[in-house]
Amino acid sequence: MAHKRKITALLLAGERGGVDEVARQSGVSCKALAPLAGVPMIMRVLDALQASARIDSYVICGPGPDAVESCPRLREFIGGDHAAWIPARRDLGGSVQAGLAETDPDALVLVTVADHALLDAAILNYFLDGALDSGAGVNVGLVDYGRIEAAYPGVRRTVLKLSEGGYCGCNLYALDGARAGDIISLWQRAQAHRKQPWRMALGLFGFGALARYACGRLGLQDARDAIMRSTGVAVDFIELPYAHAGIDVDTVADFELAEKILAGGCD
Repeated sequence: MAHKRKITALLLAGERGGVDEVARQSGVSCKALAPLAGVPMIMRVLDALQASARIDSYVICGPGPDAVESCPRLREFIGGDHAAWIPARRDLGGSVQAGLAETDPDALVLVTVADHALLDAAILNYFLDGALDSGAGVNVGLVDYGRIEAAYPGVRRTVLKLSEGGYCGCNLYALDGARAGDIISLWQRAQAHRKQPWRMALGLFGFGALARYACGRLGLQDARDAIMRSTGVAVDFIELPYAHAGIDVDTVADFELAEKILAGGCD
């Protein structure tokens, strides 16, 4: 289906503080520049965004100016007509807020991260087409954990356990720019405990829905309804049929897995 709505990509590429082991082992100043199969991770993501042919403009939040200067391809991209760079804020919520301030409020804003190094056009097009059809204030990409486990046995992921099964986030969000204020509040609730699913569920759903989550009786529609009641924001979940959409590079083990996938060592 053809869509005419403008889409802006907001790429979060800031550092979270402290020494990042992926950056340290790769010998670079920040994780976004770690070369995966010879290509800095942030450029892999930007290449995928361009290949999708859905994106009209880009806002890149971080890395720092020195890191940008050290990567000629990134410097050239940011210097283009359709890209803007802003400094990363202290937390993800602040970075998203700053990024949304740079976008057209009528645009659909795709948010992803610089360590989503296996992102490709197929993933992006599937997600964006679903988000454009949905019309929700926030669209969140999910992957069935069973699909990930089948493709990459033993991989460690944070799993949200719902009545339909376990789901993993894949760092893909589509935000309605016109609802920026409400969406930032929702984003901050979700990100505050992103590695602790029960705490994240409490912040998003409230105590009643949390109790159902704890008992394994909270489903996707229940989650949508609870978030709407709690925040006033309509949320839709887009389940992606690609196992590698659920693999980002948080750790050295993730980096090694991603290299193996790119080398064809995993199905």
